[in-house]
Amino acid sequence: MLTCIIKSNSEPTVVELTYENMFKETKDIPDVEVIIKENWLDGLASIKTRYVCLLEADCLVNSAYFVTMLGLLKKNPHFRKIAMLSSATGVNDWANKFYGYSADTVLSEPTKDGIATKNKYIKPNKDAKAKVVYPVQIGFVPGSIIRTNMLVEALAKLNLGPSIEDDLKRLSTELSLTFWDTGVGNGGGNRVHLNPLVTYVTTDLTVNDLSPFNSKIDKLMPMFTGQSI
Repeated sequence: MLTCIIKSNSEPTVVELTYENMFKETKDIPDVEVIIKENWLDGLASIKTRYVCLLEADCLVNSAYFVTMLGLLKKNPHFRKIAMLSSATGVNDWANKFYGYSADTVLSEPTKDGIATKNKYIKPNKDAKAKVVYPVQIGFVPGSIIRTNMLVEALAKLNLGPSIEDDLKRLSTELSLTFWDTGVGNGGGNRVHLNPLVTYVTTDLTVNDLSPFNSKIDKLMPMFTGQSI
């Protein structure tokens, strides 16, 4: 059902503790395996399960995280079209959360000529839109439950280099937009949704910064606007 891939780093003790924590969270769920790999993308080659979850070496998840996420995907027939189910993301703290990312336009103060500059960003959502699962433009990839075949398909289209794993905001943006783009015209499949009731904690302090605008989102904005995403 699910393979969790912990990306190893240079701190064996940290990796070992994360492995123990994730094993504890998944040990009572059938067909779930936790493995350690030097990097995520190479680790995908051996994955045969329907779902995969990419985990940082020093991450945390709240109790019943995987039970809740997998339960949602299994029990709700409408969720069969979801490519990636993300969670709330805590940044080095359970309380410092964001809920995926969205495109945002910020107007500068008008000049003397009355012209304001439109600055476009990918911006973390500080507030949850609902108390149930809902679609988001961009989900945070680490900690997400992702359909393995859709992830492999998206990565083949993107042809990203190994350095992408060091830029989690870009990885999340590229994959999320590719999922949405692949789903355009096929009845709304390959969707990205977020469960605001569970939390994945990262120690990467840059993931809730503003990000450069990704032009791929322009093509998708009519769909996002039409579906209030």
